Amino acid sequence: MAKPGKRRRTGAQSLPQRNDPIDPVETPAPPLPPQPLTIPEDRKYHPLTARSPLSIAFRHVRPMWRNYIEYVDLAARNGDEDMARYRDCYLSLTPRDRRNHWPEQICELANVSPGELVGAVCRMLWEAKTAESSMVSAMAHPEVMLATAQFARLPMCSRDRELFFRLTGSLPDKKGASINIINNPTAQAGIKVNGHIAAQLKSMDEEVIEMSRELEAPEGAPFLVKDVPPEDH
Repeated sequence: MAKPGKRRRTGAQSLPQRNDPIDPVETPAPPLPPQPLTIPEDRKYHPLTARSPLSIAFRHVRPMWRNYIEYVDLAARNGDEDMARYRDCYLSLTPRDRRNHWPEQICELANVSPGELVGAVCRMLWEAKTAESSMVSAMAHPEVMLATAQFARLPMCSRDRELFFRLTGSLPDKKGASINIINNPTAQAGIKVNGHIAAQLKSMDEEVIEMSRELEAPEGAPFLVKDVPPEDH
């Protein structure tokens, strides 16, 4: 029988006691700003049919428009400070507010304009989808090349043979019609017509000088007609 007052040794090491006190008080989640005016205030709406201007802009994001936050996180990881602030505000919300928030509310909370949010999401979407397209085209290129080569052997597939030769560089690519634009104005350079140089057009200064000479011509000039009968007026 074990003596009272003595602890029984089990061979397990005891954990050291923590001296620093644990603060049970956590930072409360920030309240969301008011909802957009497009959302009814009585909250009697279906969450799948309610829309806001930014949610309509993000409606093409798959699988649903709320996944736009993934591209916000991608922009923040690429060094966008505004999107990093937006993401931090999103993460500071409660799980319920994350599910039911509207982008306009977090824009106001993070001091980010809606245009900056849409621009960052579009930029990340473009980069992600472009990389995906490059990956798909690179993986499908050998199969398409093989199918083109197989169809090019058939007697009726002349277009496939032409395409195959262009892809391999055996057939030069057709070039579009070129148009030569002459920048030299015809008023300064004569134009050759049937082997002869046509008369040059007069400049504006020459026209003004010639007109002033005609107006200052003395009386009796051939183009001046005086004493015209009234019936010929």
